[in-house]
Amino acid sequence: MKKIIKNLTIVTVLALMLTACAAPAEETQETQKPVEEAKYTAGVYTGGGKGFEGSMTAEVTLSETKIEDIKVTSNETPDIGGKAMPQIIDKILETQRLDVDTISGATKSSEGLLTAVTKALQEADVDVEALGGTFIEEEAVLPASERLKEITKEGAEEGVRKFEFEADGSTCTTSFVIGTNGTKVTNVEFLGDPCVGNTTGIIHLIDGMEMTDVIEDFEGIKCPGANDVSSCPDQLAKGLKEILNLYAIESGDNSKDTDEMLNADNGDNDDNVDGEEDSKKFSGCGGNCLACGGACFPRS
Repeated sequence: MKKIIKNLTIVTVLALMLTACAAPAEETQETQKPVEEAKYTAGVYTGGGKGFEGSMTAEVTLSETKIEDIKVTSNETPDIGGKAMPQIIDKILETQRLDVDTISGATKSSEGLLTAVTKALQEADVDVEALGGTFIEEEAVLPASERLKEITKEGAEEGVRKFEFEADGSTCTTSFVIGTNGTKVTNVEFLGDPCVGNTTGIIHLIDGMEMTDVIEDFEGIKCPGANDVSSCPDQLAKGLKEILNLYAIESGDNSKDTDEMLNADNGDNDDNVDGEEDSKKFSGCGGNCLACGGACFPRS
């Protein structure tokens, strides 16, 4: 009997020892959590898109495992695009995906924001297609003219940008300053006037006109008596085209050149009739465009 009790005691002690040794291992297994694998390169990345009211920029903050934050700079209207964008941002951050629904009534703003965020993620080498997005091919950048430079002048109106353009035509070789608010010509200032009174008529005529309309009316125009088509109206049109190209680059809409934009804006508004000479627009000049000032430039 004593032998049996002794054996039972030994078995009990051994069992307790095994239990004590195993317990820490089980506890370690329960408390240990798997480490998330790094998916992204942490940092802040930017991308551009085009909304209803113009260009926008998204600033996307990434950690190694998630999209942490999205900040947007845009000109969207507060009541439409301005309300839609926070909703889109919340959806992206919540789902960590790009295939979120656009906001009804603000589709253009929603799509512009998604484009901007997608481009920012592509800058971070993120596989956007794995997040439900569409890879955006890099667009060709239109070359900015070396003859165009932006200048800052004291007293400039808010929202107006000014550019100096060096004209190089044989009839009109000069520099002039063009002011624009993005769509319309706000002022033109010729720096020197080798065209005599010619510039007075141009300045008076185009103030407040749409840039695309000025280009359409003036590009390639040869005044009676001029040596070639590179006269003041033609050079002014060339300067405005370079400005439109610059705006296209800044907005990220580089997929088409200025000629395509002009055709889209004015394709069904061709004032010229077959066989009509452009110079007939300036018939009041008596054959000497440079001497008659404003009479050369009536609206057609």
